[in-house]
Amino acid sequence: MSNLIEEIYKSGRNPSAMAASFSYMDEKAFQKFGLFDEWLEVKCQDGSKALILKNPSKAFDIYAKEWSSKFNGLVDVASQVKVDASGEVNSKIVKLFDNLGSIEALLREMYKNSYLTFAASPCSERAQDAKSKMDNILIAIGASLLVIKLNLENGSKDPASLSANIDKVNTEVLNLISKIGDLVLK
Repeated sequence: MSNLIEEIYKSGRNPSAMAASFSYMDEKAFQKFGLFDEWLEVKCQDGSKALILKNPSKAFDIYAKEWSSKFNGLVDVASQVKVDASGEVNSKIVKLFDNLGSIEALLREMYKNSYLTFAASPCSERAQDAKSKMDNILIAIGASLLVIKLNLENGSKDPASLSANIDKVNTEVLNLISKIGDLVLK
């Protein structure tokens, strides 16, 4: 992480804006996306500089690694259950995939919008807080995905109750939308 710290405190940079730019980014992402390939240096009102992504639609993929790994884990478990399941359960799992896809699309759009707010004025404490809030929402929703994944794994061990368990998991996934709304309004 020393490279990130060095970038945050480079001469002439706004440390708060830089910390917000690099928060929730792991070292691999920092190196993979390259400092000058993906980033644009902007001047703040106080004369300091900050880095923002050139393409805000990439923000979710760069910052939401935790969400992505939990989402993919849940999809993998659901795919395994689907292989061994009956037609009724398969259709419920397809519905689960659709619901998960809708939630991910919602979070992607929300993150892009949050990042645009940050990118418009990265040295503003309010804009930094908006990005931080969205980062925290992703963490909270990711934790919910982990619980749902565990419920699906545990419920898939009993074929007799699998259909009811898939219904329960689908309800939990739909409740995530409400949870997202609650977190946004806080």
